Amino acid sequence: MKHIARRYQIGVRLKLDRAQEHFDCLDKKFRTFFTESNAYEVVAEVDPNGWKIARVKVNKMPPLTFGVIVGDIGHNLRSALDQTIYGLARRTIRDPSRTQFPIYLDGHAYVAPRKDGRKSPREELLDGLTAGEKAIVDEYQPFQRGRSRNSDPLALLAWLTNTDKHKLVHPAYSRAASQNLAFTEVVPGTIDHIEMRVATGRAVRNGTELHRLRAWPDPKAKVKMEGNVAIYPTFGERRLRLDDVALIRARVLEIVGRLGVAYPA
Repeated sequence: MKHIARRYQIGVRLKLDRAQEHFDCLDKKFRTFFTESNAYEVVAEVDPNGWKIARVKVNKMPPLTFGVIVGDIGHNLRSALDQTIYGLARRTIRDPSRTQFPIYLDGHAYVAPRKDGRKSPREELLDGLTAGEKAIVDEYQPFQRGRSRNSDPLALLAWLTNTDKHKLVHPAYSRAASQNLAFTEVVPGTIDHIEMRVATGRAVRNGTELHRLRAWPDPKAKVKMEGNVAIYPTFGERRLRLDDVALIRARVLEIVGRLGVAYPA
């Protein structure tokens, strides 16, 4: 297999370098923001029915510039994929400007010829690549993940870059999909059982309820909570986490490596 030309590999590496610089910058800004800004706190209240309710008091939202930076990360990672395909196609095609790295959630749409008579997206976008190289690209298509296709790193990358092209990817807060919390009585023998409701996996705004509990038979009995309330910064309606961005980057590095771009050089 003839490798991608060195000049194209350099461009891909520079895009990956830039994505890493943006990621490190965003990670540092996040740590500083949550360490120094007292961004949010959890406050308690009791309703007339005896429910002890924990709510979020948002003191400061993440700066909008965080959304700009995460968009820059996505753009550079997407460009690294596209430039890899371009460099591979350039070995045999004089003008591979119509090529790019395809990202498809629908397998039929990926391989079926277009209604206007043109070749399938797979054949058109990967024109000039060898059968083996096309097979590698096929392997990483989100539709291969079945029901989890929407959470595939490349599907998240496509969502991020498409959104960032048209609007700001707003930073926000979200709750974890599960909370590791335990509640026990402070004075032994005062509580028969504790009724508890925990809200998870949703966006967090000022006043959002995290959980509520009620002790029986005496709702006024003191209760001790053990564990942490997991709230973290996210981006956009997909609630993309910084950990997700790291997984996207790792997936892109894996792909370009298999297609012949050594990183780092």
